[in-house]
Amino acid sequence: MFYKAQNWCIKPFDLFVLTSLLIVRNNISVFDVVIVKKLLMRLLPFSGFFVIACFIFMLLTSCSILAPDYLDMSPSKRESFKPDTLGFNNNTWSSDTLIYSIDSELLLNMLENAETENKVVIFFNFMCPFSIEKVPGLVHKIQAKEGTVILIASDDWTTKFHYEKYRRKENLGTSIFMLDVNRYAVSRNPLKRMIKFIGEICDDCEDVAGFPSFLVFDKHNKIIMKHLDEEDVEKLF
Repeated sequence: MFYKAQNWCIKPFDLFVLTSLLIVRNNISVFDVVIVKKLLMRLLPFSGFFVIACFIFMLLTSCSILAPDYLDMSPSKRESFKPDTLGFNNNTWSSDTLIYSIDSELLLNMLENAETENKVVIFFNFMCPFSIEKVPGLVHKIQAKEGTVILIASDDWTTKFHYEKYRRKENLGTSIFMLDVNRYAVSRNPLKRMIKFIGEICDDCEDVAGFPSFLVFDKHNKIIMKHLDEEDVEKLF
């Protein structure tokens, strides 16, 4: 995962704060990390191990740490978290529907029916605040040039409502697709889920670095760019 906030590189203490926030909450922002870090740096000189012990206790007693994944829920609870399904007979997806589920076959079908010159698939995740911040600007730039952009999140379906809120807040103008947990829930780690998905559509895409990740397809649905960063994508548009 690539992580950057306010021009400071990640350090052991920053990693501790970031990891703790990820356990307690399903989504975080750069400001969460900065605020908690400053708070702990103020408290540690005065209370030492007591503060650390209290913080760890808060993590262990948080109900979020015990929150079940979608597949661990009862059928009745699953229903509210289940994304909509886009059928193969439907060549376009409605921007009115916020969240869809997706697998590799559906993605290829969507690409086949998109008639633009370049098609950009963006993989992002709430685990990486950097990707959450970068996605809206990229989406709006691609849309302004009439390109096709497909957003894919590899979180568990239990985060569906976070993505709905995020989509509305950023006025993305396109749906967000969440990896089918019935097929890609090989791990609680979103990166491993993304790697499994990408492996089904790209034979030589082993070097997946983290979020955001990009695949660019031409009008013939051939991958023309991979392992690139957001600056490379912006140059296309």
